[in-house]
Amino acid sequence: MKRHLGIIVLITISTLFFNSCDENNNRGTKTKVEEKISNENFDWLLGDWKRNNEEDGKETFEVWTK
Repeated sequence: MKRHLGIIVLITISTLFFNSCDENNNRGTKTKVEEKISNENFDWLLGDWKRNNEEDGKETFEVWTK
């Protein structure tokens, strides 16, 4: 019984592996959400920012550039 279980596990893992190596996968195409995010304008983030919810006695700054 253990041998049959081992063969079944091996076949399952092999099948998953070969299916993940499919050349016709969709990694090169963007979803609609990804296209929308890439087209958004994030210029409002540019500049120097000071974090306003820091602990007392600490200051954190961020500088965003293109």
